[in-house]
Amino acid sequence: MSTASQVSLVQDPRVIEQAMLSPEWKPHSAGMTPEAIREFVENLEVEYIPGTFLIRVSFLDRNPERAQAAVGSVIRAYELRFGDESSQAFDDR
Repeated sequence: MSTASQVSLVQDPRVIEQAMLSPEWKPHSAGMTPEAIREFVENLEVEYIPGTFLIRVSFLDRNPERAQAAVGSVIRAYELRFGDESSQAFDDR
């Protein structure tokens, strides 16, 4: 699986939902309303860094603790959902 494909997986709605329901994000959450989900997705940035195997995940928020919780919850949700699959694809190279 390409790194660019994994960017899509990080942004998968199931990953976002799991991240927003995580204990790490709960203290910062505005709930699971359509507006809260839209705001979370709009503030989340996931990009492939060309020439590397790296993906940058960032979250724009005035509160650095909230931004850190968002990024951490997304990364953990991605790892829980796709971790074994993506590490296997990397090992196959």
